[in-house]
Amino acid sequence: MEESSQYEAKGALTIDNKDSLAKLVIDPNELHSLFNLLNGKPDSTTRIFPRDVVIGRDDLFVLKDKMREKLKQYEITTLIESISVRFEKNKFEEFSNWYQFEDYNWTSSNCIDNMVLKWDFMINFKEYRCPQRHTVVVRLSSGMRPDQILQMLLNGKIEDLDSIDKNLAPVICDVTFVNHLIGDEIINIVEEWNKGLKQGSSINNKYKYFRRHKLAVANGIQNITKVTGLGAIIGAVNLYISNFNVKNVFQIRIDQIQGLIIVGAIGFVLYGILKQIGYQLGKSIIESLDDYGEVFTFNITKGDCNKQEELLNENNKYVKNINTGLAISIIVNIICSIVASILYNKIFLG
Repeated sequence: MEESSQYEAKGALTIDNKDSLAKLVIDPNELHSLFNLLNGKPDSTTRIFPRDVVIGRDDLFVLKDKMREKLKQYEITTLIESISVRFEKNKFEEFSNWYQFEDYNWTSSNCIDNMVLKWDFMINFKEYRCPQRHTVVVRLSSGMRPDQILQMLLNGKIEDLDSIDKNLAPVICDVTFVNHLIGDEIINIVEEWNKGLKQGSSINNKYKYFRRHKLAVANGIQNITKVTGLGAIIGAVNLYISNFNVKNVFQIRIDQIQGLIIVGAIGFVLYGILKQIGYQLGKSIIESLDDYGEVFTFNITKGDCNKQEELLNENNKYVKNINTGLAISIIVNIICSIVASILYNKIFLG
């Protein structure tokens, strides 16, 4: 018979010697307690900042200084900073520190698509035996272009994104932390930094209202134009009939009927023209409102500066189109209203 010996250590460890093979069995509860003693439970939070902003190179160094100033308040054992830049046309640049980023030649004609700023650091806490890892990721983006969204949908990769809104936001901050206080403080730093950024040349309140109710605006222009035009045409027909000087329809002559048909046909054509004018004005305003208000987040490379100027000129053009469409609509409706008023005064007041 083979001999076996077994030694237990307070139920935590069991060493079983059998056939000269040692087996170590650890109580799961003890292992969990040991792990919690060495490592805290990580958590994460994400904050989306949807405000349209313009970010220059100096703004990035302001954020870097704010982050370093905050981290000086803690016992940091390791700090790794990195910057990833994606340009249009799928060109990438990786910087392992801020010195490389500062020395890079930013006179490129390429526009920046997005940037990722990352801080990976270890902090000593009294309640843990080992330094605890924290990660801060700040994503800066000019949003997703329509072709990127379409490509994403065609490739079936929509599930890879937390949400469309998240990827359209100019600034997103994601913090992975053990200490909740640090997580909240870093989110607040990014929030205050975002508030200090220059506001993008977005749409003003008037056009924001029009854009939110663009269908109602377009339908209103079309319907008002049709109503005022129809009123003027009916007034003209009634004025023509009032000149017949007849007491009943049986006294109307053939030539008068022929004239009435001609007046009615002209009125029908005019109504169709006014209806088309209202439709085209509404359509033009909707298209201009859809295109107006595009902003570009970055103002770092020469290509970014050119993009900013290009968008400014385009937005001014769309504003001009919107104002022109509204002005023409108002003038047409005023003319139709005046004509209708004059005709009805002649009919009923002589």
